[in-house]
Amino acid sequence: MKTLQVTAQQLKSAVRWDIDFHLPPVGIKAFPKTLLVPVSRAADIIKKKRDPSARPETLFKYVDISSVDVETGVVVRPQELTGAEAPSRARKVIHAYDIIISTCRPTRGAIAVIPEELAG
Repeated sequence: MKTLQVTAQQLKSAVRWDIDFHLPPVGIKAFPKTLLVPVSRAADIIKKKRDPSARPETLFKYVDISSVDVETGVVVRPQELTGAEAPSRARKVIHAYDIIISTCRPTRGAIAVIPEELAG
């Protein structure tokens, strides 16, 4: 089990309590600090959203953490859902060549590049 001791002020200033944020993987620590930057400086964070429940009969492909093969980094099982079936978290619009990274259970390593056929 991972443990880490930090002060309440450190948690408060970071605005995050998860251990994976405060105690990053050993591999990251191997890089020089000058190379480590926030994701927002290295990539465009796309925040476009859509509400599938607004079109309850329309089919769309839904990609979640279970859709990603963690061994290959490929989306292997996107679900086809109607807007009415969509979970409330199904909001972000994905585009071809987007890199998706699971923020739910990040240590699982669910990272994938979106193929052209899943765009939109």
